[in-house]
Amino acid sequence: MVPKFKEVISDHGQYMNEWKARTNRKVIGYLCTYLAEEIVYAGGLLPIRIIASEEPPVNAERYMAQWTCPFSRGCLEQGLTGQYDYVDALVYPWTCSHTSATSFYWKEYVPNAETYLISMPKALARKGARSFLVAELLKFKNWLEQFGDVKIEDKDLERGIEICNTSRRLMRQVYELRRQDPPVITGVEAVEMVMSSQMMDKEEHSRLLAQWLENHGERPRIAKTEVRLMAVGSCVDKPQVLQMIEDMGANVVVDDLCTGSRYFWDDVQVEPDLLGAIGQRLIDRVNCPAKIAGDRRYQHILKLAREYNVHGVIVLHQKFCNPHGNDYPNLRNTLVENDFPVLQLELDIPVPSGQIKTRVQTFVEMLEVEKV
Repeated sequence: MVPKFKEVISDHGQYMNEWKARTNRKVIGYLCTYLAEEIVYAGGLLPIRIIASEEPPVNAERYMAQWTCPFSRGCLEQGLTGQYDYVDALVYPWTCSHTSATSFYWKEYVPNAETYLISMPKALARKGARSFLVAELLKFKNWLEQFGDVKIEDKDLERGIEICNTSRRLMRQVYELRRQDPPVITGVEAVEMVMSSQMMDKEEHSRLLAQWLENHGERPRIAKTEVRLMAVGSCVDKPQVLQMIEDMGANVVVDDLCTGSRYFWDDVQVEPDLLGAIGQRLIDRVNCPAKIAGDRRYQHILKLAREYNVHGVIVLHQKFCNPHGNDYPNLRNTLVENDFPVLQLELDIPVPSGQIKTRVQTFVEMLEVEKV
């Protein structure tokens, strides 16, 4: 593992403050990976993923009910306590009511931070979804130009697309190494690579990642286990959750998480209409349950489960997450009908470590017995 990746996740404030002092440029925080980061990079600004606090969000609960998902409350807590004071604006691609509340209260109660809402189509296959989204991206580009005092031309959009596509290509190379038995890296390390790519300059991240890929053959193989697992779900912004799972005697060899493969799996396919190309990726990408795209997501998850030869699937949901909670019955039925056992776990702040360890240990032991 590259030490820099873990450092940035644990102390993103120091990294960002140093980056701003070195570049004299602005930072755009975001709550959802449906942000068109290509446009942000085209404007010379830096997008950074907002993640939740690790402590109970007592300040955020002055504004948000306790039945709001812990990720949304935890992100607001970070803003209210000054952990993201270096963020110059919060951009929110509309995803769900809980994170939209985070954006609203951030605008009202976090000092010195502008906010910007990007409307997103919910039904991705509906006629007009692309034209609607491209119009929103054009408005976003115009706002960025004014906010950042920059002019974004086609050559800048091409550069932004190249920066993001390069990062995605390198991350897919990392995930290819997870197919091996045992995989070259742990599930924890892989997710830390993805999360750090959301929290640092992608050009710097890609240079470090390319070096790691060139030299990974020198590192010792990780311990082989009898059970290969897939992690599926929402924002798992606490890598220790995957560590707990792997500590129970399994290898998490692939995932479908917005802090994992769902973030980088699809590239922008360049075409003359560059904003259209960026928008088309957001429509075609592996979707989350907050977007309607038929069974496209289920088929993608099944494909990954087969290709990575997993023995079971752990579904990780933020507590009170309506989109993922409503999606779970159909997802579970799809997996079970295709002979993939499923364990569902809810995440909260703080992480319910005892419950996770106990239930995962039982699940892994069950899978080990089935393999005999």
